[in-house]
Amino acid sequence: MTKTHFSPMLVIKSGVTDLDFYKRALGAEELRLILNDDGTIHVGEFSINGAMFHFHEAGKGTADPVSAGAITTIIGLFVDDVDAYTERAIKAGGRLVSPVQSYDYGYRQSQFTDPHGHRWQLQQKYKSVKPPQHLLWQQDNVRHLKQPYNLCLQQ
Repeated sequence: MTKTHFSPMLVIKSGVTDLDFYKRALGAEELRLILNDDGTIHVGEFSINGAMFHFHEAGKGTADPVSAGAITTIIGLFVDDVDAYTERAIKAGGRLVSPVQSYDYGYRQSQFTDPHGHRWQLQQKYKSVKPPQHLLWQQDNVRHLKQPYNLCLQQ
């Protein structure tokens, strides 16, 4: 039985011929590439440490972030060393949006935009935290929470 998992599809402009940024920046492995007759990329399938994602050229009803003039999604990627991944992504041609910083909710995070306009949030859990006192009332009002807030962050 196949384990359910997410596999985001990132839209790229028609005419793209190179997705090597993801290999250099994130250590992605190219699983397959389907090319158009002119050699441009129609579909690309990649994996980062087993987390699969796809690229698909823009078509009817879809647009890449640059053409749309907006962030179309933020891809959250948990890694073992946010600082190293961020540095590598910027050296490979990514544009830093938010530098690495530690947050009081227990994560170190940064954001960058890749050469095709997709926003990435690199994140790493660095400590377990309990919710602030003023948020405890929210936990009581969440009906579908399977674990208490503080247990979710201690994983």
